[in-house]
Amino acid sequence: MARNKAIFSEIEAKVDSVFSEVKSLGFLWFRHKSRNNHISWLDWCNFVLM
Repeated sequence: MARNKAIFSEIEAKVDSVFSEVKSLGFLWFRHKSRNNHISWLDWCNFVLM
């Protein structure tokens, strides 16, 4: 989506906004597709994989 906005609408993609969108969409996908759906948004934001 960020690429399309940059090409077609000439709106510069900011890394922070792309990262926030990926994080929120990832949370929604995980929450609705996983059997482990008791995770909260706060837990999701505090999760560190590295």
